[in-house]
Amino acid sequence: MSRKKVKNLSKNESQDKTVDIKLAKWREKSIAMEEQRKREEEERKNNSGIKAFVRNNPAAVAAGAVILAAVVVFIIVFAVRSGKINPEKYITIQYSGANGYAAAECVVDSEKLYEKLAKKEKDTDKLSKYRKFADSVYAEVDKEDIANGDKLSVKVYYDEQAAKEAGAVLLKNKYNIKAQGIEKGTELDLFSQVEVTFAGVSPKAFVIVTNKWEEEYLSTLSFTADRAENIAKGDTITIRCEADKAQLGRHGYLVDETEVPVTADGLSVYAENKEQLEESVLSAIQEEVFDTIVSQTEDNTFRMLYKASGNDEFLRNDNVEAAADLELVYIYFLKRRDGADAVKDNYLYYVCRANVSNSDTWETVYFVFEYSDGYVTSDGKYDIIHDNNDKRYSCSLDYESLIEEKIMNKEETYDIAVVK
Repeated sequence: MSRKKVKNLSKNESQDKTVDIKLAKWREKSIAMEEQRKREEEERKNNSGIKAFVRNNPAAVAAGAVILAAVVVFIIVFAVRSGKINPEKYITIQYSGANGYAAAECVVDSEKLYEKLAKKEKDTDKLSKYRKFADSVYAEVDKEDIANGDKLSVKVYYDEQAAKEAGAVLLKNKYNIKAQGIEKGTELDLFSQVEVTFAGVSPKAFVIVTNKWEEEYLSTLSFTADRAENIAKGDTITIRCEADKAQLGRHGYLVDETEVPVTADGLSVYAENKEQLEESVLSAIQEEVFDTIVSQTEDNTFRMLYKASGNDEFLRNDNVEAAADLELVYIYFLKRRDGADAVKDNYLYYVCRANVSNSDTWETVYFVFEYSDGYVTSDGKYDIIHDNNDKRYSCSLDYESLIEEKIMNKEETYDIAVVK
């Protein structure tokens, strides 16, 4: 009996719980509906207030609409003028030089940029600010020796204060491009217009290098020799251009070499022996020697007899002198010995005599004419400088002392040979 009673009580408790749940849900729904009603009532009140404000204040509403429209227009204009300036549209990259050695120059179209900002603006103050900003923009590429296909970084710079005053903002101040359109360059034989001239006599010859280019840039190049003097026949010297391949490439020229070897194979050499002396040259010199003796003796600006003797008695006579019976006595050839400490490589001496007279007397006068550094040209011709003969001679009445002083005192450093 007691077990059945317990079962009935459990059933009643379950029914009570179900009723409680339903009541709770109804209360929540009622509360939500009441809150919704209040919100709708509040909105109706607000709308009524706005409508009333609009009905009662039409001027204020109109003014607000104008202000709102102005704000919208300002935002649109500012966005157009300052928020959409793409620098790539106003910068052109120009290349100079050959492919692989080119330089990039960034050219800013400031006028186009200015027009973009100015549009139909009439305010001179604003236009001035636009101009100042547009003119301040410039760009650079941080790479040299550029080749087609290279990736380049373009950095854009401008006056930030001017940008602020103009209401201008660039979309970016750095962007990348790929190099293109660079010309190959002009292939050039750099030394085809460079003249190399060897002068003087081996082994003391010298070289002269002359730039013969007429093109503006090439004509300014300097070419030098690694050794400019003391050059011997057969020596090889190097001619170099001051500009390297990269410098030339940057000016649009492609060269294989900036230096070349040159051999001094066309030099004259000093005469080695008397057998190399040519009769035609010796005869020409002899004729000049005789002419000089005659003209110097007849010159009344000095006394030949006094010059030869040192005797001032000849200064008291009339200054009328003459030379006769001219005769070649000897021709000597002197060659410097190996290792000898002497300046000249070789000497050629003409020894002559003549009877020199004045109005009272006459004397036999001996003359020695000196020439030096005779040479043989690349085609085998002998020659020697034989100008200014009036400054090349010494004279004396004493033959032995004259020969000793001028010729024989060199026998320790020179080999002496009689030519004739």
